[in-house]
Amino acid sequence: MGFFVRYKGVPVSDVQLRKLFSRFDKNKDNRLSREEISEAFSELGGFFPGYRAGRVLTHYDTNGDGFIDLGEFHGFVDYAISRGFDVKLS
Repeated sequence: MGFFVRYKGVPVSDVQLRKLFSRFDKNKDNRLSREEISEAFSELGGFFPGYRAGRVLTHYDTNGDGFIDLGEFHGFVDYAISRGFDVKLS
């Protein structure tokens, strides 16, 4: 059983959401900086995207390098989903 969120009113799977977030990896280093995370949350229509980016790094940057890398990405996507997006089980 998977889950879906709505992005701009359209249901999006967790895999699609991961792809959406990976679009913001501007320098293609397979990790997201605070600025890239903030831009992603802004694109998703989130309130206070800079604050959200800080929360993501505080909770999911397990190696403390200031980035969300591929190993930490799952927690980041889970956080995004938990922040009030319309989640439905499929």
